[in-house]
Amino acid sequence: ILDAIKHNVVYSEIRTSGSSREKIKFVLDTIDTYCSQNSNIFPIVKLIISIKREWSIEEATNALNIAKEFKDHGVVGIDFCGNPYKGDFMQFKDLFLEAINIGL
Repeated sequence: ILDAIKHNVVYSEIRTSGSSREKIKFVLDTIDTYCSQNSNIFPIVKLIISIKREWSIEEATNALNIAKEFKDHGVVGIDFCGNPYKGDFMQFKDLFLEAINIGL
């Protein structure tokens, strides 16, 4: 966030894997705390939850569920990350279609 301020960024999306609800809540709480203490300073900061290619469908579903839970609290989307030679996007396709349908 400090780098974004230094470079006059007014809107920033940061990414982290959605491996646990506690982790996502901590990240969002940290963003909220910083932004509320510095409300006169940009940027607006939102979170994108990453789904890793090497995850199981269960892990990816959990990440999507976390994203849905925090959709109105700073999560603006999901993405697909990791080694492109690992995992098959098609096994995650339905999760991404669901995300699109709910505005993530």
